[in-house]
Amino acid sequence: MSTLKMSYLAVALQLLSQCRSFVLPAQCCCCGRHGLSLCAGCKRRLHALPAAPLRTLLPTPAGPPLRVYSAAVYSGAPQKLLVHFKHGDTPQHAALLAPPLRRTLVTALQELTRQAPRKAEFVVVPLPSRTSRVRQRGYDHLTLLLQRAGLNPARLVPALRATAGRQGQVGLSAAARRANAALLTLRGRDTPRLRGKQIILVDDVCTTGASLLAAQQTLHQAGFTVAAAVTLCVALRRDNPPPAKPSCLTPLSQ
Repeated sequence: MSTLKMSYLAVALQLLSQCRSFVLPAQCCCCGRHGLSLCAGCKRRLHALPAAPLRTLLPTPAGPPLRVYSAAVYSGAPQKLLVHFKHGDTPQHAALLAPPLRRTLVTALQELTRQAPRKAEFVVVPLPSRTSRVRQRGYDHLTLLLQRAGLNPARLVPALRATAGRQGQVGLSAAARRANAALLTLRGRDTPRLRGKQIILVDDVCTTGASLLAAQQTLHQAGFTVAAAVTLCVALRRDNPPPAKPSCLTPLSQ
């Protein structure tokens, strides 16, 4: 499905959602309060997210760990709004989720540019959704988020696609997540745009890191370099306590 068609579908879904709000009472997708699809209190909590991103390190099978920059912890208002955006036919929520993603991406680009060799060029590769899910949703949620975040279209390279048999990661065991995440391949028409570039992967949530590591491995095997990853949220588990400071690096065990 072309980007233009997905844009039309996103607009149509937004209009449908607005029409539905005239018939059915609106309810905040985060706290359940009646009156608005996102109440003022939850909106304030989103605007109050820290400016400095959370940073984690994903251990890789070989080589240095993958650095991951995240805008927020996957809980509370960010989690509920993201779930509603992905599964609730509400593309308009991209406008609220895009600013923290943009801040995180800008921070990552600034730091990586300082550390990279001179004249290094960076491109952004979003992790792919299943084709059936994009068709059902009517828009590719990561592409829409990056567009709303103001990413230069020349930097956006959708070079990965999910292969047959891939399913949603929710509810899968750690081993099943890794096997499922590995069902990736490269889009031949986009790979020339990756040559000589430093790649920043983008995903919505980093849970175990299986999807990001699979994407890195797929690109590495083709001879490309992944410099870091950026996510909107990071899930904190019992074996992954929150960092003491937003700017520190915390290992994320698999």
